Amino acid sequence: MDRSLPVIVAALAAFWIAGCKSAGQGADGGGGGSAPAYECKMMERPACNALVVRKRTPRMELEDAVGKAFGAIMQRLMVLGEMPAGPPFAVYYNNDENDLDVEFGFPVSRKLKGAGEVKPAELPPMRGASCVFTGHYSGIAPAYASLKDWAARNGHKTKGMSFEFYQNDPAKTKPEELKTIVFLPLE
Repeated sequence: MDRSLPVIVAALAAFWIAGCKSAGQGADGGGGGSAPAYECKMMERPACNALVVRKRTPRMELEDAVGKAFGAIMQRLMVLGEMPAGPPFAVYYNNDENDLDVEFGFPVSRKLKGAGEVKPAELPPMRGASCVFTGHYSGIAPAYASLKDWAARNGHKTKGMSFEFYQNDPAKTKPEELKTIVFLPLE
């Protein structure tokens, strides 16, 4: 096995642990005040294979759940001798503060076998509203508000779930330069 893999795993674990609590806090689209301007647009996402861990957790325990889920996925990838095929993502299926239903994953280049709580998945092709949020994850709520407003103004209805695709590593990127694609599938 490549000796650099544990370093990569540690860096990616830091990425998830540093960002996930805050990323989850923004997933509700709430927040006070006026939303800053975001370039919202339609986006087509192609289908992709992934390895995922789906959890139900109170929002206040999200950081711990994410760390464990992320570690399990990376451990499975190491066992398979594989690497992620793209940036990590989170899927929020609801917004229940006491019972958050969230799935964390990495895209992979082909269908892989899961083990334990790590499951193979295929993200279907999706059409949705998207924008790029730049900044620390704790400030992401206005991006959600802007997307929901944009969708409504353009006659679209969202499906109720949301995706965050993390574009860079917070262990190597200044908090104000972090980029997250926020994606809301449309009906």
